[in-house]
Amino acid sequence: MAFCLFLAVTARAGNNPIVLTQRQVVEISAQLIVKGEFDDATTLLTRQSFDVLELEIERLYLLGRIAAKEERYRDAIKIWRHILDHQPGLSKIRLELALAYMAMNQWYRADYHMRLAASDHDLPLSVQMEVRRYLFINRQNKNWNIWVNLGMAPDNNVNNAVGGEECITYSPTFGYFPYPLCRKLSEPERAMGYNFGIGGDYEFRFGQQWRLKNDFAVQANFYDKSQYNVYFLSASSGPRYVFPRGDVWLAATGHKMYYGGDDFRNSLGLKLDANYDFTRRLSGNLLLNYSAMDYYGDMANYMDGAVYGAGLRFVYNLDASKFLVFRTGVDRENTKEDAYSNWRHNYAVGFGAEIPFGFRVYVEPSVAWTNFDGGRWTVAETQHGSEYIQVVERQFTQRYMASLSNNRFTLYGFTPVINYSYTNRDSNINSRSFSKHAIGFTVQQRF
Repeated sequence: MAFCLFLAVTARAGNNPIVLTQRQVVEISAQLIVKGEFDDATTLLTRQSFDVLELEIERLYLLGRIAAKEERYRDAIKIWRHILDHQPGLSKIRLELALAYMAMNQWYRADYHMRLAASDHDLPLSVQMEVRRYLFINRQNKNWNIWVNLGMAPDNNVNNAVGGEECITYSPTFGYFPYPLCRKLSEPERAMGYNFGIGGDYEFRFGQQWRLKNDFAVQANFYDKSQYNVYFLSASSGPRYVFPRGDVWLAATGHKMYYGGDDFRNSLGLKLDANYDFTRRLSGNLLLNYSAMDYYGDMANYMDGAVYGAGLRFVYNLDASKFLVFRTGVDRENTKEDAYSNWRHNYAVGFGAEIPFGFRVYVEPSVAWTNFDGGRWTVAETQHGSEYIQVVERQFTQRYMASLSNNRFTLYGFTPVINYSYTNRDSNINSRSFSKHAIGFTVQQRF
């Protein structure tokens, strides 16, 4: 072994040393790794870095393979992440990264990188089949997951107000008023917000395909104006069936919400959550849900009822570093008062990318239409002027969001994320319109 290494590094012909090219160093190191001679390969690969980018990537790749074969998976992950920080579109490296995460039982991270790697047009058929097998293994082994979010987000319109005033100039009973009757509308309030969330799931397995999945989440938004504090608790439990190209989960659900420190709403229901891989690049999700809603206080007299929802989400991986997301859904809310019963349709298109220097970016514009069943008394413009009449509300909401994170700044598994969103709601009831900006800083960890 020592003799082979001596020949590989400082072979001589007489008194003249034979200097190996960088490509020869890579080729010889690869052969040593196949033979299991990891120490010799490491010595050869760590003498110096290479000035040819392609060969330097191959040198680091081989060092990652050595680390993985020696079960130093954290070291392998650092090496492969370092490569992807500079060349995020390398499917071979992303596939190795996914396998290292699988070896560490980090199934969610493995699934994300495996799907990006699978989008490569040039993957050999044998590798494609292996990737499909790995995705099935990921599904089978997602038996637990814990996540934590911590952040802060100033809000320039925490009360979703439009501001200004509204006036009445005409009444069917009294005719035109000599002077308008006006009242001031609530002005937008600024508040500093802090958010905390923790959740997770666990599965009890009854074989390779059947299991009982349970999840929970606790989320809280705190503000320096405590009347806007929101606390939200949720839990689900039910059977989950896993098959090679997807899974189906039917669960009973429960939610409880507090607003401003007081009980606000309870709900109990059911959901059906199904996932399916159509191709190596395209995957889909179907979510059906039903919830019976119970409100506290006076709101129970007109808001109690039920919510039905159906949503579709498709993810298409463009290559090993970029993906598209399309979401659409429809919700039906039945309440005691027709003025609050409504249909809501929504659409969203998102784009995500892993870009150089360790950054990950995601942007998503979305739109939603909400149409209510019955009229509510409000001030509205008519042919006579401003009247106090019943109006059936119609809403159109636009939302634009973007997030930016960088895995280089990860500390103890927590990755910082900067989020920005702009929301604008137009309503034919002026006092129900609003717009707001929100920018926040969050740290996220998925265990």
